[in-house]
Amino acid sequence: MKNNFIKIIDVSHVYKTEETESGVEALSGVNLSIEKGKFTVILGKNGSGKSTLAKLMNALLLPSKGVVLVKGVDTRDEPSKWEIRRVTGMVFQNPDNQIVGTTVEEDVAFGPENLGVEPVEIRRRVDEVLDTVGMKEYSNVSPHFLSGGQKQRIAIAGILAMKPECIVLDEATSMLDPMGRKEVMAVLKKLNREEKITIVHITHNMEETCMADRVIVIDDGKIAACGTPSEVFSDVKKIKSLKLDVPQVTELLYELEKEGLDLPRGVLTVEEALKAIAGLKRGIPGR
Repeated sequence: MKNNFIKIIDVSHVYKTEETESGVEALSGVNLSIEKGKFTVILGKNGSGKSTLAKLMNALLLPSKGVVLVKGVDTRDEPSKWEIRRVTGMVFQNPDNQIVGTTVEEDVAFGPENLGVEPVEIRRRVDEVLDTVGMKEYSNVSPHFLSGGQKQRIAIAGILAMKPECIVLDEATSMLDPMGRKEVMAVLKKLNREEKITIVHITHNMEETCMADRVIVIDDGKIAACGTPSEVFSDVKKIKSLKLDVPQVTELLYELEKEGLDLPRGVLTVEEALKAIAGLKRGIPGR
């Protein structure tokens, strides 16, 4: 499909270790596509292979077997490595690991400076992206005085200043408090809906997962489920068997269904749940 931004073809990845000659297989025979302009969430328990998959998308890792294509370019093509990393920016779990400047604007300017962008254009980009992530008033503040959510927004701004077409976030909200999560997710939704930037968000948070266009579930290095949030969470039993949670509303309706109520599956929001319960054709079984 021409609309595929990233295509992963029969990919396996093995980490070499001193303990085992064969190494540890993190991914095994993975096939998937990331559609351009979509918001994709990758879900899976710890050790499932999510972070390995993220790094393969950014050419931080190369596959042991198979092919990873970013905009049709093979990540194993050494001369294309830096361009791949420019068009597919990566945001990590701890924003402190990505902060290099003594002020916010200096930090955001770091990427384009290394790309050789002209100073006038860097100034324009820094102002533009700080406005986009709602951090323009903090331009001259030291990043170390910011909250976790603010730091992560600065990390995203630093990626945006390099004009990426896709942003991959490797559990970038996991260390944040609820307010910080809300701030970062608002920025991601804005970038995806208004700027048409492709988002790949790796998370454990079920509420964040519900915001996606598409959910990919990984278990033991393989694709275990794929579809819209409603489709994936319609099979609660399967998701729980993978040691994952489901959204609270989905869990509630699942428990009510087990009590004998005729309720739809894959309900994600309170509004949908209220509508489903209001439309029941029969009451709660007698006690």
